[in-house]
Amino acid sequence: MQRVGPAQASKDIKYGGAMQEMWSRVPLLVNGLEVSPLPCATRERCYILTHSSGRRWQISEDMRVILSLIDGKRDTRTIARVCQSSSLSLSEDEIGSAIWHHLLQMRVVESRGEKTSVHPVKEGPRHRRGDMLVRFQLFSPRMLQPITRFFQYLFCKPIAATVGVSAILLHIGLLYDHFSFSVDRYSGWGWMFIFGILCASTIFHEFGHASACRRFGGIHKGIGVGTYLITPVLYADVSDAWRLPRMQKVVVDIGGVYFQFLFATAVLLWSRIAGSELLRVAAISVDASCVLNLNPFMKWDGYWLLSDLVGVPNLHRRTWDILRFRKDALIAYEDSTRLFLYVYSGATLVCFAGFIYGAIRSSVALVNGDYWRLWLSLGSEITAREHFSLQSMAFLAVNLLLSTALLAFVVRWVARGSSFLIRQLRTSQRSSYVKQ
Repeated sequence: MQRVGPAQASKDIKYGGAMQEMWSRVPLLVNGLEVSPLPCATRERCYILTHSSGRRWQISEDMRVILSLIDGKRDTRTIARVCQSSSLSLSEDEIGSAIWHHLLQMRVVESRGEKTSVHPVKEGPRHRRGDMLVRFQLFSPRMLQPITRFFQYLFCKPIAATVGVSAILLHIGLLYDHFSFSVDRYSGWGWMFIFGILCASTIFHEFGHASACRRFGGIHKGIGVGTYLITPVLYADVSDAWRLPRMQKVVVDIGGVYFQFLFATAVLLWSRIAGSELLRVAAISVDASCVLNLNPFMKWDGYWLLSDLVGVPNLHRRTWDILRFRKDALIAYEDSTRLFLYVYSGATLVCFAGFIYGAIRSSVALVNGDYWRLWLSLGSEITAREHFSLQSMAFLAVNLLLSTALLAFVVRWVARGSSFLIRQLRTSQRSSYVKQ
């Protein structure tokens, strides 16, 4: 989600004499826009501008006032004068730049009247896929309706408190009752069964996000599978949760872990009834997945939970601003919030440095040939229906993921760089056309 403010727009471009030609133009907002309050840790109030296509922007109070005055009847100069009469600390040039540069670049405004160098927008903003390079939908919103209609009641306060406390007590009573664990005790086929249980718990995890969103009046979309960085992940499209109050968004963030923990409890009960230690190990794997999802450095549940708790949308973008020494990007935040962002940025840098280090080491192992030799060995063991070790599977899985990390990062940054250069080229061409 991008942050937009008139002061930033005035710094981006100066129209000069060409701006004078825009005063008589009548701006018109595209269809499908909605402005909602956004709880955040800034000194001033901020809002979220949402388009029906799914695109979102964080806007300031000044920008909200400007948007409220764009009705398709007032020209630019009239809007600027009304804004100044409402005690906005913006000049006419800054207001004009906010309309005809930033809002136009966001594709939420068009020019009404005769054709000018301002390019009108008919279809509104395009939806951005974010950090997922590939995504496929598994459950459509229509398929999820009966599921979330039932599971949403698990977020009623009395039911959630009762079920949550019961699950914790069952975990304490069943998980650590004379339990010993050894990775050499199970065959590769047993670990494949555990992996299947883990995948089922992950789907149930996404049901939790969608059900929580529906519980608080949000509109959930589908559930699908995609790739984040280099790992396959499941996702639930609950973009409508941005419009919810802070604590309701927190419940949507934690709803997946809540459901997955309940799933682990059910597996534990199954293991006690069936007397299966393998099922107990599967429950431990699900619990470990819950803990992993609370990682605040990757864009998993822990990241969104921390972002909503501290009131700072786009923690990664604020981290990138700090690493580029853009102190002006943090002026709007309180001193305590800025201190938190500095600490978080340092921890995130260490986390990603360790990730890249592991990718380099895995690439070295790939070059040495051990990777392919173990793949052939594992294939022969599966063909012969023999028991293959967990160590071999873990080594191959880790190397398969981490050896492609560098390639994934290179492809991603090349794509981002190319997109940035194309946008800059189009902006420069548009600016030169306006000046003509």
